[in-house]
Amino acid sequence: MPEDWYPTIAAGTRITQGDLIFGCPLIGWKDEPPQFSGGSETEILRQSMDAFLMDAVVMTQACDLETLLLNRNQPRLRLLPPYREHLSQAFARFFMRVGLPVAVATAW
Repeated sequence: MPEDWYPTIAAGTRITQGDLIFGCPLIGWKDEPPQFSGGSETEILRQSMDAFLMDAVVMTQACDLETLLLNRNQPRLRLLPPYREHLSQAFARFFMRVGLPVAVATAW
């Protein structure tokens, strides 16, 4: 197993799972709940969001972030195997812990 977790990859390299993106632009909900009075629902929801930058790891196999990274034209880091696969598996275990409030009836 290599001692390094990630190499630096060239700016023009296609994005893939395990790439680290520093200062990635994201959108999230504000801490306070939206007040649905006055104004259109679209405008109320638009005002309920915040845009921010965060260091992120790509968890999908391919991504829409290529247009952003091509414009930046900067080298970035990429997790090496087996670290990339361990991160993906840990994310899957976390994500699948969603509990259903009622059992799902099956036809078989």
